[in-house]
Amino acid sequence: MSTHQVDLQLEINRKEHRTDEYELDKLIVRRGQHFQILIELDRPYRPDSDSLEIYLMYGPKPRVSKGTLVKLCPNKSDINNSKYWSMKLDAGPEEGFLLVHVMPGVTSMV
Repeated sequence: MSTHQVDLQLEINRKEHRTDEYELDKLIVRRGQHFQILIELDRPYRPDSDSLEIYLMYGPKPRVSKGTLVKLCPNKSDINNSKYWSMKLDAGPEEGFLLVHVMPGVTSMV
């Protein structure tokens, strides 16, 4: 399984996070409020046999120790626990797509 495209859903996320009027055309989100990412894969995701990891990075030299590099795995995080980064997977709009809901921890750098 490989990734064809990652859509950060800028229009939706920036509006929901009230950052749509910022001058930067980048993903800007708020702590403790989920955002979504749409991933297009070369085939449908099989949760029983596929391994999936998502890395989120911030800044020029991201590091786990500095809180600027986060690794997320499905089913290993609780989307309702706002203290830590977490994620949840949903089916995308069509076969071969995944909709990923990401919750930044309330103390994270975003």
